[in-house]
Amino acid sequence: MFLANGLQIPVILLCKSIPEGYGAPALTQVLHMTGLLKERPLRRLLGVLQMVLDVADEGGFEPEGKALCVAAKLRLLHAGLRPLVRHHLPGYEATHNVPCNHEDMLVTVLGFSLMVVDGLQALGTQLTPQDAEDLFYPWRVFCACMGIPDAYIPTDLQDARQFYRAWEARQCVAADQNPEGVQLAHANTQMLRDLLPQWSHVLGMSDLPQMYMWLLMGRQRCERVRIPPVVGHRLLQKSAALVMRGVTVNENELLRRLLAPITRKLSVAVYRALIRQEYDGEPALVVPTRLADVWSM
Repeated sequence: MFLANGLQIPVILLCKSIPEGYGAPALTQVLHMTGLLKERPLRRLLGVLQMVLDVADEGGFEPEGKALCVAAKLRLLHAGLRPLVRHHLPGYEATHNVPCNHEDMLVTVLGFSLMVVDGLQALGTQLTPQDAEDLFYPWRVFCACMGIPDAYIPTDLQDARQFYRAWEARQCVAADQNPEGVQLAHANTQMLRDLLPQWSHVLGMSDLPQMYMWLLMGRQRCERVRIPPVVGHRLLQKSAALVMRGVTVNENELLRRLLAPITRKLSVAVYRALIRQEYDGEPALVVPTRLADVWSM
């Protein structure tokens, strides 16, 4: 299901999942501290895309599968971040609790699962309840691999939405209370504008990223991180939804079966080409196992 909808999902990740998370200071203060999302957002986000591909990889949860490996490395990465946050942001823990805690992890995983399901539906993709649960299920397993207790992991999409609404009401704040989130959202929007081909700017389509954000996130969430509306955005939003609906094949079962293998291969090829171009290969979460490895880094 992930790869069959692989041409729409990057739009959802970049125009919904990621900027929505920027509304919460508990996340943005840690992300802003690293500097990479603000200074080199494309590189950082393609690294995230590689993680998403690893979780979606066939056999990823088999012994020594990519999903299990990336989960173990991310847990080590988070363990390393916690003392750094305490050192560089001494007031963080009193306000937001332990850095990279289970709640932070869970809402991040929902950005790659629940929000993808909701985003596909907003773009006009016809998902059956089983399709939606199939997209959600591997990420529930990934939550367990990340060490999130079973009692905290949503049992289904309805449970996940209830948790997300409660988290959003408690953690997300207005723009003037979250300058780091506003900066990260601006960097993300500018990156997307820079990725558009030159002819799109000539045709006046440079505001396309903001248009998709308003379509997928809605007014309140966009205003929360100061993503401005596009003039005439309501009409343009309908056009954008129709464009994305045109590249999905779920509505015709026969067409879907015929084109799904091509869509899957095309999606993976595009993703991997972008990642190789930016990283000169695949990004790696390097975990040194010997002292010599540390010196080589």
